[in-house]
Amino acid sequence: MANNYEARFKVCINDWDNYLSDYTLEELKQSPEQGTWSMGQLYMHLIESSDRMIKRAENCLNSNENSAVAINSSAEKIFNTGIISEQKIKAPTHVTNPPEQPVNKEFISDALKKLSHDFSALVAKSKQFNKGGKLPHPNPNLGMFNAEQWMDFSILHFNHHLKQKNQLDVFLSKKK
Repeated sequence: MANNYEARFKVCINDWDNYLSDYTLEELKQSPEQGTWSMGQLYMHLIESSDRMIKRAENCLNSNENSAVAINSSAEKIFNTGIISEQKIKAPTHVTNPPEQPVNKEFISDALKKLSHDFSALVAKSKQFNKGGKLPHPNPNLGMFNAEQWMDFSILHFNHHLKQKNQLDVFLSKKK
């Protein structure tokens, strides 16, 4: 089941942790304009959403609820192409929007390391047992994901935000 998810997730986490050294805390808190996220808020979003995805995947391992529900065409397209649409969506009501600013860089780095640890534990658990349950994605257009799909989506989500990171890098480089 693991489909090399653990190695792929670790690469994502290590990359984002390494990018962190490029910024001061002040830079992490600067946003290009009112109503847009700073780099720090992007990091916080990735940390918070990945933590929720890991928990959802674990819940899927422990349940057979919705196991017969087929993947919908929007989600299937994402998993087949490995690309999440760049169309902006409204964040679910349970998500802090905008995300909080980070307290410090160490908090971000520690949180990324915790995600990596939690993801590794999830992969190990998935090898021992999987009841095949599915839980809905907060975006109703994406339907139900099983544990493996939640793992894959968490990796795709980090990659999805690289363009946003690059745009923020351009903004920050102009401020130097």
